[in-house]
Amino acid sequence: MTTPPDSGDRIGLRRILGAVNLALFLISILAIGVAVNFFALQPELRREIDATKTRAYSLSEQTMRLLEGLEGSWSIVLLRAERQADPALTRQIDEVLRRFEESGADLTVQRIDPTDAASPAKFDALIARLHSIYAPLVGRYDAAMDEAEQAFANLQRFAQSQTKDLQALLARLPEETAAEHQLTARFSNLGIVATEGGQVVQLVRAARATTDVQPIPDYEGARSILHLALSEWSRHIDGVALAFETLKARPDLEEDVRRYFTAAGPAYATLAQQLANAADPLARLDPLELSSIGRRIQEGECAVVIGPTRAAAIRSSQLFPALNVRSAADATVAFDQRFRGEQLFASTVRSLQRDSMPMVVFVHTSMQTMLEPADRQVDLAGMKNVLTTARYDVWQWPVARTLTPPEVLRGRAAVWVIVPPSEPPSEANQEAWLRLQTVTRDLINRGEPVLVNMYPSRMARFGQSDAWVDTIGLLGLEADTSRAVVERVRAGGGETMLERGQRVREYAAGHVISEAVDGLESYFTLPVSLSMREDRESGAIVTPLVQVMPAEARWLARDWDASDPAPPSAEQRFGDPLTIAMAIERPRPDTGGRQRCVVVGSGWWMLSYVSDRVYTIGGSRIMLEFPGNYEFMLASLAWLAGLDELIAPSPMSQEVPRLRDVTQADRRRWFWLTVAALPGACVGLGLLTWLVRRF
Repeated sequence: MTTPPDSGDRIGLRRILGAVNLALFLISILAIGVAVNFFALQPELRREIDATKTRAYSLSEQTMRLLEGLEGSWSIVLLRAERQADPALTRQIDEVLRRFEESGADLTVQRIDPTDAASPAKFDALIARLHSIYAPLVGRYDAAMDEAEQAFANLQRFAQSQTKDLQALLARLPEETAAEHQLTARFSNLGIVATEGGQVVQLVRAARATTDVQPIPDYEGARSILHLALSEWSRHIDGVALAFETLKARPDLEEDVRRYFTAAGPAYATLAQQLANAADPLARLDPLELSSIGRRIQEGECAVVIGPTRAAAIRSSQLFPALNVRSAADATVAFDQRFRGEQLFASTVRSLQRDSMPMVVFVHTSMQTMLEPADRQVDLAGMKNVLTTARYDVWQWPVARTLTPPEVLRGRAAVWVIVPPSEPPSEANQEAWLRLQTVTRDLINRGEPVLVNMYPSRMARFGQSDAWVDTIGLLGLEADTSRAVVERVRAGGGETMLERGQRVREYAAGHVISEAVDGLESYFTLPVSLSMREDRESGAIVTPLVQVMPAEARWLARDWDASDPAPPSAEQRFGDPLTIAMAIERPRPDTGGRQRCVVVGSGWWMLSYVSDRVYTIGGSRIMLEFPGNYEFMLASLAWLAGLDELIAPSPMSQEVPRLRDVTQADRRRWFWLTVAALPGACVGLGLLTWLVRRF
């Protein structure tokens, strides 16, 4: 049989058509891939899938314990304009609220959309409930401010009646004297209140009014205006009375002027006392949370948490933060807001259960604030944000500027966090360095709850002792600050580098702090070894919290600050775990009871450049690299304040589950599974398919 003449052409044509078909197929696949990626990158089209066993977001142990113990009726009201809301963030917060409602025995969740026509009735019901909760305190505010307004009106009438007479008398005074100068100044101010005092009354009445824009009166604002005005004018009027007393004794004063000063002096003194009496009840009023709630509602969007006797508002900027999004590697990445939302709601509920949360005071030697972002993140801004979210009241005490604690601390329970300087004292900071030691010892001796942080010291190289070792000696502890733990770790390209810090995931057992943080990775810079003194006082309970395990490439270096420390000697290695953080509970040295303290052999672990470090985990999400640093601080502060019921892993620590107890054998098996078994299975499946088709 012969091949037709045109068969070669047909074969060539089929090959061309096959090639075209393959090209079109590949182009179609590429177009589909581009289209899928384009739409996948649109935020409004993204959907999240929960791959947990129950296919549901779970509340943390700490939050579950809180909700199970709720008593009375509780509500969470979310005011949010749905049309303007970010769908992804809204879904995350809604999921948290749904879990709260399911877990709380008597907790309800309500959503109010200010742009919805059906919302006014719900909004009015919310305002009415808030007013009913605070009705007794609002009544005291109204009574005190009514009396204060009446006192200010009396001041206005008095000023209007006196300015004309005083103006004439001032012209008849003898040559200038200090008292005459004072009276002239007081008179000019008295003329202002006579003519413009009505503006103060208008401001007060506007603050106390209820309008569509201001659904809840600004009671705190009205109180502040009245208290300031009455207090200042009480001093002014009393100053006029004193000037009268001084001037009427002058022998060269005209007699009728003397008689006026003699007669008017008691009237001025009486008015000054009346103004002071009206201002005093305003100063004694308890703070009214309803005012701050009203300001948050006035902003348009917020969340209101309502308990049986109190309420609180969460700013929209906290719940739906614009800074939730960060830039990393030219890609937009974000935290999962469910965990931040849970932390906010749980902390707000917890704060409403207590009369007040303890204050946290960072004591340091810096001349600048450490609670705001600074260069290279050498600050406590990250810690402040986390503690504020947990409803702690955070303050600082810069001893370099004053040896007296802030006035706001007087009479309030506080937990003190000592932030020592990392460098040895110099002539410039010698006084501040000594002040910080004095303050720390005084706090310990008074039985205050203190968290002391320590750095390694160069003092031993010069034959001097480290004063901070003597300071923690008051607590029955010893510290080897002449050496710090360092480690040789693998770097890229097979090289090694010196690590001057320790990653810790497993904590010492036996204490509520370590058990709450166990399993969360933390990082402690330049850790120093702590131990118990043999002569510690009886009755003291000392418990290790954080330990560093021995390893071949890990040692205690005396030249820890050198660019390339010498290789370790046998004396520098350690075979037993080194304790770098301890909890101490001992009898209070002053009034009895028990004092709690925590000592951490690391200084930089709580600074933002360590604790606030993040990295991407794929997609558009980021996570904290060392969540244990924040959790360790939260658990330590709760324990120091005696709030043991708050100690449990918080929501922020569970943002991304961490794998635990993964052995080297497990890593090896997973390595071969991913790099050999799975590709091999694909090749085998392809070979099997070819064989089936071939035969």
